[in-house]
Amino acid sequence: MTDGNSGRNADGTPLPAVGPGKPLGARHKATQAALAMLDAQSEALTPARLKSSRVWCRR
Repeated sequence: MTDGNSGRNADGTPLPAVGPGKPLGARHKATQAALAMLDAQSEALTPARLKSSRVWCRR
């Protein structure tokens, strides 16, 4: 017996899973696109960040 739509049996134990769902580590397409874009720009962004951090540390 289930207790409403809580996903638990009447005794409080969880109901068995219906399907396997997405595999562990699966990422959304937007996340994959953002990571690819950051990876492509990382070599250009890193020197600029280091330079700005050096300027900030000299203050």
